Amino acid sequence: MDKVIVTGLLIISAVVAASIVVITLTPSISIGSASVSDVSLQESDRIRTSLHILSAQVHDDGMSIDAWLKNTGDVPINPVSNIDLILRQDGAGGVYLLHGLVSGNRWSVVPGTINVLNRGETVRLRIGLADAATPGLYHLSATAPNGVRAETTFEALPSIPPSPTPSCQAGDPAFRTGSPGSNQGRFNRPYDLAIDASGNVYVADTANHRVQKFDSQGVFITQLGVSGSSDGELSFPMGVAVDAAGGLYVADTGNNRVQKFDGDGDFQRKWDLWGPGNDPFVRPVAIAVDSAGGFYVSDTGTSMVVRFDQSGAFMGSFGAVGSRTGRFMANAGISVDRDDNLYVVDVNNSRVQVFDPEGGFLRKWGRQGFGDGEFSQPHRIAVDQTSGNVYVTDGNDRVQKFNSSGRFLAKWSTYGSSSLSRPFGIGVAPSGRRPIWLTDGNMQLYRFCSGER
Repeated sequence: MDKVIVTGLLIISAVVAASIVVITLTPSISIGSASVSDVSLQESDRIRTSLHILSAQVHDDGMSIDAWLKNTGDVPINPVSNIDLILRQDGAGGVYLLHGLVSGNRWSVVPGTINVLNRGETVRLRIGLADAATPGLYHLSATAPNGVRAETTFEALPSIPPSPTPSCQAGDPAFRTGSPGSNQGRFNRPYDLAIDASGNVYVADTANHRVQKFDSQGVFITQLGVSGSSDGELSFPMGVAVDAAGGLYVADTGNNRVQKFDGDGDFQRKWDLWGPGNDPFVRPVAIAVDSAGGFYVSDTGTSMVVRFDQSGAFMGSFGAVGSRTGRFMANAGISVDRDDNLYVVDVNNSRVQVFDPEGGFLRKWGRQGFGDGEFSQPHRIAVDQTSGNVYVTDGNDRVQKFNSSGRFLAKWSTYGSSSLSRPFGIGVAPSGRRPIWLTDGNMQLYRFCSGER
């Protein structure tokens, strides 16, 4: 194992980020063939380089790490030849990470075609570990050509097997996980969720500026996104949706745009304007994908639902501010049924409205109140693609279940002896007994039985 020998004057600098330490050194570093002492940058450029590690995480297999690195300097750098990485665990020595094919103590850029990191840009690094990570705190540092070192601390959490799913009725508890916080598997305002064809669950962890992914049993897999406004960065994302190919759409609410990521979590494209007039999104909060791969965006700030086809081209919009049929007072959650009809939660009108694929009004139900079929600021909605039944998160701290015509079927407001608190996101798994996944103000992710067969 190569050892790092650092000599020079230490100057401590403040960094506006939790758990990140930046140390400036006079550059005298001697490690490996890719060491910063061998970089090709001119001295005048080298002193203007700087890095910032936005976040890092251990994959649930324990054999790899993803880290997001941002160029905060004034000049472009090569993320392969201009960066040194060191990893250490609490109480243990540091390991110098070699660049190459991802394997034991080696790392690579994802995707591998990136060879220039311009000012303000972010790159994802994938690190393979020689030995499986054990639970505890890890520290990753990256050194720029001028000796500036950025460091972040992250946690490897032990996997907790979920309890088995019992035979059950609608609303019976099956599993829950999560708590308030910013580590993996923890939440800060998880406002929405989506479920892919394999049953994996994507949670919009809104105030942590990220999306977390869990498997069909509720075990954490990975996360994407860090706070920011560059491509692939997020600001208070409030909506998520997944297409049939595994593409992930995110309502990047704080940045007033929609972003799309591939199945590996890599940024693909974005939309921040729509329509012939290039109208801007104003607080997009939810997304629904139809059977053809097109998608709808619920844009609360304009009281509009905007439609795009599978290529991302604008196809139309509908809605306006108001209480009349076809208008909204804070449209929020949206979902499509197997016929591509669109269900829209009309928050401050305390109702659900249903439209055909072109935006033509079909029906509505609900009113302000506390009784069955009544709402107090409903938030999100999910449609079972097999039965057509509809689930709505209600500000009365409960979930209500309806048939496709709006007839009340069931409700629940507890998980065992614990009460739900302002339920947020909801989704129906596509297979098996099609369990219901839910997030709420307790900062937890739940799985309930749907009662479907």
